Amino acid sequence: MVLITTLNPCIDKTLFVPQYQKGRIIKVKKVKVIAGGKGNNVARILNHLGIKNVVLNFLGGHYGKIIEDCLKKDKIDYRAVWTAHPSRTVVTVLEKDLKQTAFAEPGPKILDAEKQAMHSLFQKTLQTYKHGLKAVVLSGSVPDQNCISLVQEMAAYAKSNAVKALLDSSGPALRAGLQSPNLFWSNPISRSWETYYKTLPSAKMKAKPCCWSICKASMILQI
Repeated sequence: MVLITTLNPCIDKTLFVPQYQKGRIIKVKKVKVIAGGKGNNVARILNHLGIKNVVLNFLGGHYGKIIEDCLKKDKIDYRAVWTAHPSRTVVTVLEKDLKQTAFAEPGPKILDAEKQAMHSLFQKTLQTYKHGLKAVVLSGSVPDQNCISLVQEMAAYAKSNAVKALLDSSGPALRAGLQSPNLFWSNPISRSWETYYKTLPSAKMKAKPCCWSICKASMILQI
């Protein structure tokens, strides 16, 4: 069993077009809509590998209900904290030559009570599956600055229960995670990681590096 968090999920809509041309009306050949967010993608892969998992999401408004419907359609086992502000949408334009352009909305504001509710849900879920839990995967970006500390708090709780916590993130959540001794962090091939790694004083670099292969779920199998 693997416990996954997706603090900033989205409606992930992909538009398939022959070619993207700025300022033009483009006829879309196909549309695909799934529950997006890195954690939901990890859950989807783990399902294909036959590894049991449960994913925690912040969901809000009409968009949140669409994400929920997509999770159910993909048979992803999920738990949710519902928020006052609506979930976001990410639209990706995918061209015939596989070049893609993505438009990502900002995440919703998370209220203090909602943040606490997610922390409580995380603790409850971890205790429910504790004896068979292989790892905790903290995935994706955070919806707002209020949730940065939540990543570290979840990692600390996992460690206090002798469960490994893996971080796959970017931006402020990644920077905070790199300073946590309770986390294994992924090694994505991205300039954002290089930037944070180079600017972070070595004395604050406490997270443990871990190989993150093409199939993100494979890191869980390597532990």
